[in-house]
Amino acid sequence: MHLKMSDEKKTFIEHDEFCVSLTVSGDDLDPDEITRPLGASPTKACRLGDAIPRRNHTFTAKSGSWSISTERSTSDVEKQLIELFAKLNTDLEVWRSLTSRYDAELFCGVFLSWFGHGFSMSPSLHRLLAERNLLITFDIYDEYDHDANQCLKPSADDTSDSTTQSMPRIGGGSPHGRR
Repeated sequence: MHLKMSDEKKTFIEHDEFCVSLTVSGDDLDPDEITRPLGASPTKACRLGDAIPRRNHTFTAKSGSWSISTERSTSDVEKQLIELFAKLNTDLEVWRSLTSRYDAELFCGVFLSWFGHGFSMSPSLHRLLAERNLLITFDIYDEYDHDANQCLKPSADDTSDSTTQSMPRIGGGSPHGRR
């Protein structure tokens, strides 16, 4: 059977895109106490109890947090993580102190332009993360249309009597949740 994309399918992105962030959190976290030892200013920061405006609602921070993020781009996960860590202190004692006192997590958003492929990370990057005692989570999103009527359909030259086939959903999430 020969399949082609439905004419109704929307194009979302042409190339895979990625974004990464490092978040340090804890009830007694003072963002300045993270900025100084890591040597970089956060993209976002708050203290326990701070009011956090989001769209049409304001939330109260349930813990303190300090986060530094990259913009979503076509630069792959490894390149973005290396660039992020190039901005931060390399002293492993600083990292051990922070991760023994606070929760620290790397979040990687992976936006796939199509299914059926992945990405890899080098052993040196694994070592860098392990030396800093960092949890890493991946949220994987597919950017193609999921509507059953807009998935792969048999082409006009297909002689079989099969029906529209839907593509599998690729998804993921942190079992720990983002802080």
